[in-house]
Amino acid sequence: MPVEIRTFSHHCRSKYGEGVGKVPVDTGLICPNRKNGGCIYCRAASFTPSCLEKGDSVAIQVEKAKGFLLKGRFKKYFSYFQQETCTAAPVEELLHLFNGLLADSDCVGLILSTRPDAVHDELLEPLPQSRNEQMNSDGRSKSYVHVFYGSRPTYVATGL
Repeated sequence: MPVEIRTFSHHCRSKYGEGVGKVPVDTGLICPNRKNGGCIYCRAASFTPSCLEKGDSVAIQVEKAKGFLLKGRFKKYFSYFQQETCTAAPVEELLHLFNGLLADSDCVGLILSTRPDAVHDELLEPLPQSRNEQMNSDGRSKSYVHVFYGSRPTYVATGL
């Protein structure tokens, strides 16, 4: 009996009625772990799209990335925080940034890629509330918040 695999792409098509792209956003923060030498994942340049330029505001980054990466293929998108440790900023600053991005009707949610030791309860508690403030006409939350937690292997020498 075949097993059905339900990918994130399929989930998005089902939930939003169309494909959803990812727009990378760089907060400009440096991972606090770099002070300790970093980790094996500290190669931000390896996953930085060419449309992101240091010094661009988040609004400019989003506009550039929508034109460069979505290329008319997707109307809706996730704001994707993959660079460094996006949750290292003060909570109020992050919530202001997240709410500003979610105010765009084309932004269906946030994807936060971060370190487990850089996410504080003060951020996790208001995220659902922040998300639910952005409602569809049917009263359902229009936004999706997904947090990817990066971690180091237990045995650094072997990567296991």
